[in-house]
Amino acid sequence: LSESDFRAFVPFAEGLQLDEKRNLLRVFCFRLVMQMFFVHFLYHPDEFWQSVEVAYDLLFGRKSNHSLSVESVLSWEWNSFYSLRNHLYPLFLSLPGQLLKHLPLGSLSNLVMVNSMYVMHTLIVTCGDFYYYRLAKDVGGRECAVVTTIFSLTHEYALRYHSRTCANSVETTLCIVGLFYYNRLWKVKMFCPDLTKMTLVITVCFLIRSSSLAGWVPLALLKLCEHPSNFLPVLMAGLTVALPCILASVAIDSWYYGVVTVPQFNFVYFNVLENLSVYFGIDPWFAYLHGFKDQYGNFFVLAIFGLSWVSVVQIQGQAAKSRIPSFFVFTAASLTVLSTVDHKELRFLSPLVQLGCLSEGFVLAQGFKIKPLRLLVKWTVIVVMFMGAAVGYIYATRAYMGIYYSHMEAQLTFRAEGLKVTEQ
Repeated sequence: LSESDFRAFVPFAEGLQLDEKRNLLRVFCFRLVMQMFFVHFLYHPDEFWQSVEVAYDLLFGRKSNHSLSVESVLSWEWNSFYSLRNHLYPLFLSLPGQLLKHLPLGSLSNLVMVNSMYVMHTLIVTCGDFYYYRLAKDVGGRECAVVTTIFSLTHEYALRYHSRTCANSVETTLCIVGLFYYNRLWKVKMFCPDLTKMTLVITVCFLIRSSSLAGWVPLALLKLCEHPSNFLPVLMAGLTVALPCILASVAIDSWYYGVVTVPQFNFVYFNVLENLSVYFGIDPWFAYLHGFKDQYGNFFVLAIFGLSWVSVVQIQGQAAKSRIPSFFVFTAASLTVLSTVDHKELRFLSPLVQLGCLSEGFVLAQGFKIKPLRLLVKWTVIVVMFMGAAVGYIYATRAYMGIYYSHMEAQLTFRAEGLKVTEQ
């Protein structure tokens, strides 16, 4: 599209070009507000037990060396006997608190501490939005990048998972960043910057969420098959980037747990071999396939069609020099591996939701190239955006439940007061 047509037909074209700093700042503010807003609705335990509570324990718990240390109670996953969780993400959230706890904040201490953690989480999410925009732009152009960003900011499930301080949110961001660099790799040289960054991101993602490695193993094998000369650079990246990160992470976890331990191994051992996750519910093998359909609703067909179209474009080499259908391989591998585990939760598919949004955006963005369809596509995107925002936000925040329970509380209070009057 020409610049004039781009501004005329693509909704919010000027405000959602995230390669501009002011637009990225707007998205950061939006994400931060939604983070602080969502935490009061649709409570999910893991957004505290995987992040905020642990970060608070690192600041004021027994391992904090703080003069006013408190006895905190964490979930069983953080018990040294199991030691299933990694400390990198909570440690990152606690960084501002390491300074703030020494300031005389008085009664504002808890408010400032918690919100500083939300700011740190929003930095991660906004970084993911930036690379998400760049990934979509590489695949489908500027129009695809803007439409994809619209879907990401208004999609109920993407917003629900991405705006919470869960490890799944961090996993989603790191997977998007990793795919961005992966699609740019071709014949890599020794110590290639893109390969180094991708290795670092994938390693940190694996350390935080062990199951995230499921999608990367087949992609790595395909990249080596595409160009066997990539083997030595990949091996060196593993030795110089991945291995030091893993050793540093093991040292940090061993320090905080008080015993030498490897949470990534423990996670697989207890959840897969010992199958302790069955105590949280057993789901059939096809649960994710059914849930994947529910997550997209009426746009499920559009997402599947878009994923197929993007795969064809990648195989033909139109999106990059590499001909590997990375989105399809990552989605198929992740779904296959995660479906073998008895306990399933839809938030485990968070990275795949983002890829689905990108696939939808890719299909609609192609409509802008057909002049008679431009106006129709524009209003389709606008309607989808506002309907998704209105219905999705109301459902995700359960605002109607708050109104209902407030009404019920008022009715019960009125009846209780009436009984008191009758007794008198």
